[in-house]
Amino acid sequence: MCPLERDETRIEEDADMTSRDSGAGKVEHSGIFGARRGTRLGLVALAALASAVSMSRPAAAVSAEPGLRAIPLDPTGATFRAEVIGDEHFDYLRMADGTIAVLNDLTDDYEVAELGRDASGAPALVPSGILIRDLRELGGRVDPALLPRIDDEELDALWEAATARAPSPLPLAAGTTPITGIRRPLLTILLEFTQGGGITAPNAFTGNFETDIAYWKQTLYGSLEGSVNHYYAEMSRGKFSFVRARETQGTANDGIVRIKLPFAHPNSKKDFALLQPYLKEALAAANPFVNFASFDTNGDGKVRGDELNVLFVVAGYETSNSGKTPSVWAHATGLKEPITLDGKVLSGYAAIGERQIHKIRGVATTMPATVGVIVHELGHSAIGLPDLYKGPTPVGAWCVMASGSWGTTTGAPAGSTPVAMGAWSRLKAGFLAPTVIHPGAPAQDIPVVQSAGAELFGQSVDPTIYKIETSDPDQYFLVENRQNEGYDRGLQKWIGFGEVSGGVGVYRVDEARSASKGKVAFMASNPSSPSSVENLYNEEGGRTFTPFTDPSSDDGDGQFTGLSLTAFNEAGPIMLAHVSYGPFGCNAITASIAEHEIHGRVQKQVVDFGDEQMFLGYRTTGGLEGLGVDKNEVVTLHVEAPGMWSVGECD
Repeated sequence: MCPLERDETRIEEDADMTSRDSGAGKVEHSGIFGARRGTRLGLVALAALASAVSMSRPAAAVSAEPGLRAIPLDPTGATFRAEVIGDEHFDYLRMADGTIAVLNDLTDDYEVAELGRDASGAPALVPSGILIRDLRELGGRVDPALLPRIDDEELDALWEAATARAPSPLPLAAGTTPITGIRRPLLTILLEFTQGGGITAPNAFTGNFETDIAYWKQTLYGSLEGSVNHYYAEMSRGKFSFVRARETQGTANDGIVRIKLPFAHPNSKKDFALLQPYLKEALAAANPFVNFASFDTNGDGKVRGDELNVLFVVAGYETSNSGKTPSVWAHATGLKEPITLDGKVLSGYAAIGERQIHKIRGVATTMPATVGVIVHELGHSAIGLPDLYKGPTPVGAWCVMASGSWGTTTGAPAGSTPVAMGAWSRLKAGFLAPTVIHPGAPAQDIPVVQSAGAELFGQSVDPTIYKIETSDPDQYFLVENRQNEGYDRGLQKWIGFGEVSGGVGVYRVDEARSASKGKVAFMASNPSSPSSVENLYNEEGGRTFTPFTDPSSDDGDGQFTGLSLTAFNEAGPIMLAHVSYGPFGCNAITASIAEHEIHGRVQKQVVDFGDEQMFLGYRTTGGLEGLGVDKNEVVTLHVEAPGMWSVGECD
């Protein structure tokens, strides 16, 4: 699923922006000072619910476009400013002062949110009865302490509870085997409706497509930079691309079928169950022009995502980008009830809204959906990649499968230059094979190359991603080079590169975790702002990645790995780094004080910082509170903690 766009773009909209997750609107409210309060749920209850839903099957989708925007309060044109946060499973409005707001579905009023339960009894954000309209009229005369407050942990728990973690229904998500020469058929269905859901106002939605079909031909199948095919050719180095699916409507075999259904637009937003019957009707209507049986290449009776990809471009707007309606939220998933056509079962699909709204030279402008949302959704449906925009250390802008789908260069619309796939996604897609460094390998200098055609010592070298393993086969680090060039120019949406063009990005991977639980964690020195050039490693920043830095090279369970990455050069197409290990366990060391012996032991650490500088120390492991020292502190036996530990025979 595509994430919400999260930058500082301001878009003035005359739309009914909705927070679409409460489902528990209150018909009665008594204004700002007499609001009813819902039952507040504890984190334990929320965590329990998150665990209970962990086996459900979600759609994958784009996250919401980031940035404060004007949210209309009523037909008079009054607005308030807030950012839409979340995805198709869970989203809400956050005002500039941190107040969380939701739409009361029964009254169409925006209200301050509180924790409660929805109609099904599940924990949810619900309207509190405190009207945003009243707050706006009162200005700053209301003490924020009197308003319901919901902290980030509670919001994350609700998001986790609402987000299922099953993979895309397509078969390519698990493998890392390099691919060669894949040309995947892509069928695009431009879906229109008879009229706009009963709306009769001037300039109202008519149900018709308003974008030129030539735009979709070039954006989807063209070879120029900024097209879907060019993006995947760059990411795979020519190993993967889409071809026009065979069809006979209009211009035969251009891959596009235009279908107009005799229904009103469902305005489904993120309600995919509401949308899917219309998609099935569209598939049936397209069947006279498409022989679906011809795409069942393995003869198993099903048309799978590695045989044909189906993309619906639905007339109207993209929910993740704006509040204009009618809209759908871009997503990729399987039909709840698959359809059989030409004797073959079809299930998987991707869908996006036709139009987005972006500010161009200060003017809110309606335009066709930008390419970022498309490459993100096809990353799900064609490649099987998961969303990476959630987790304790989110990937942020560093991958198109996270917030990077909204990347852009300065002044261009969001999503027009989607950021490159991050290291893990490129490996999982089979687009690159990693260079592997095994635990305990000798210290070495490594060249980390961003783009093909770079030269090292006069020789052309290929792009490189280093996989640095740990003693746990499920856990490893990935090292890649990110520079302000190619599709990574889309990082300009978040990063002012200035005199520093980029640097080395480091990821910690734990394959035993789900994507939303931190399977892929970007090692940012400032986790609250992961999309920052300061989080890259280069000589200019002077940062290193060792057991004693923050972030440290501990694995995802907090266990010592001994890995050190040091001696980075200046930012450029080829980055150099010094890799060394110091994993010397010393289990014979015991505490000389009984209470310390109960709670843990220490590990001997030898770290090579280069230039013949060696560090020898001991670090605590075990229960932190009982040990009385933070696990990242070095305990030097004869100085820092005399009498706490004894070395015994270990050296």
